[in-house]
Amino acid sequence: MKTSSQHTYTHLSNVLTPFKTFLFLFIHSLFLILGWHTQFTVFLLFFAFVPVFYFLDFSPKCYNEKVKLCIFSFLAVFLWIYSSIYWIKPIHPISHFIISLLSTIEFLIPYILAYSLRFSTRKFFGVSKLVFIFVWLVIELLHDFNVLGFPYLNLGHALGAYPNLIQWYSYTGSIGGTIWILLVNLSLYHFLRRLVLIKPVLNQGSIWNWIVTISFIGFPVFFSFYSGRNNQKGVETSFNIICVHTSADVYDYKYEVEPEVLLEEYLTYTLNYIDLTQQNLIVWPENALTGDIFLSELDSSPAIKKIKQELCNRPNNILITGAMVDEKIDSPNPKVYHPNVLYNNDEKYYFKRYNSALFIRSNAPTLMQTKKRMVPFGEKIPAQKIFSPLVSLLPNLANLNFSSKEEVYPVFSILSNRIRTSPVICYGSAFSDHVADEVLKTKSNVIVVIMNEGWMKSEKAYNHFNWFSICRAIENRRQLVKSSNEGKSALINLNGIVEESVTGVGAKVIKSKLYINDNYSFFTLHHSVIHYGILIVGLVFVFISFFIPFSDKNR
Repeated sequence: MKTSSQHTYTHLSNVLTPFKTFLFLFIHSLFLILGWHTQFTVFLLFFAFVPVFYFLDFSPKCYNEKVKLCIFSFLAVFLWIYSSIYWIKPIHPISHFIISLLSTIEFLIPYILAYSLRFSTRKFFGVSKLVFIFVWLVIELLHDFNVLGFPYLNLGHALGAYPNLIQWYSYTGSIGGTIWILLVNLSLYHFLRRLVLIKPVLNQGSIWNWIVTISFIGFPVFFSFYSGRNNQKGVETSFNIICVHTSADVYDYKYEVEPEVLLEEYLTYTLNYIDLTQQNLIVWPENALTGDIFLSELDSSPAIKKIKQELCNRPNNILITGAMVDEKIDSPNPKVYHPNVLYNNDEKYYFKRYNSALFIRSNAPTLMQTKKRMVPFGEKIPAQKIFSPLVSLLPNLANLNFSSKEEVYPVFSILSNRIRTSPVICYGSAFSDHVADEVLKTKSNVIVVIMNEGWMKSEKAYNHFNWFSICRAIENRRQLVKSSNEGKSALINLNGIVEESVTGVGAKVIKSKLYINDNYSFFTLHHSVIHYGILIVGLVFVFISFFIPFSDKNR
């Protein structure tokens, strides 16, 4: 005799139709899209995967049903990613499509493996759901390790919209937010299934279901408020932070006008906010200085000389700025593929170009740090010749072909090493593991992020990158200063609270006190163990899941 649970699965196995498959996956996609749309719709992510877990509770009756499920899943994921990163399209439409397609293929892997495990090997339905969760985590971690790239849509980042709910990121990192979202989806699915398909009587099973659901939802929230309560703003320093938000259009102005014209603009509206009787750490955005700066003679460049004369003309004014820095090199071997080597036709020399952060003081040599996480094809062309056919399809932004540079972790320090930072340049702020590495290896006690978001022309994109920065501030318990060109500039405290922000077109300045924190969070100290631990457990679980002996006896 079948139990009520067995009747449930028998019922479920009879409800799969093309229309229902399409409808449920459309809801899945819609909730993912809306979850990344604004901060007011983020909570839809906690329901977005319920339809997927529903499919893993039945078996399609024929091969065609399985194929339709996979095709509709692909379309649902593609629609989510294509819509959520639509801000890439104005930069380059082909890049937007290819990134969306590649990301879809990556994120489709959890669906295919879970479907395969459930429908082909006929394993117990609970195992297939856990496989889906673990594979999703593996994909996100590979994004964060820069193996697959583009960690924009890692689920835990979306919760940066509500920093008060994610104070526990200082223990788990944003991957903990992804785990939370997926487990809440799973528990809500089982709760709704019992509520709809089984008589909603109070018995041991339903009470346990209530307890599990409430625990998954409530415990992280409770812990967040508890841990957030114990954190302060950090130690106040004698320095003001002056975060400059520039407004140079990247398509028609920034890279067309002479570098000295841009510099004069930056100096003009920065000097209006400088109190010469105080100490000031000034931050300009990525690529603020656009040319005529050479690695071998940084302090001889006209731009840096002018900055030292007019802005950093005394020890209490210090500037961190983005800059394009060139390095002259010998003529390369013409038989070797070298896409990141450029040539100056006017002055006849070869050079490499670095997307850099400069540390400029009045009475000391200028320090430089290069960007460690560059957008593939958008900034850096891979050195492998196999990728050369893609170069013509995905041209660099304004021909900004940057090179990477092997270097130690430079530290920008002030007040006899009392204030320390290692700037994070734009794309790098999306990488949880990378920023924690920077903080730990350089002993940074404040995080500076410089960005050139003017490429995106999208409020949604500005919000996404602000959520990334909020996550990084909480994970490492550091005040974070973010200077952007046209995007969103912000001052974020070590609890991830945005204390002040400005956005969009028009030059603006944020001015506040600079706070530091020399204590490391649990995540900063152990981020590698946390990430690799989840990665190894996930891969091992997925591997053994295809060989576990038990199957679903109800099928």
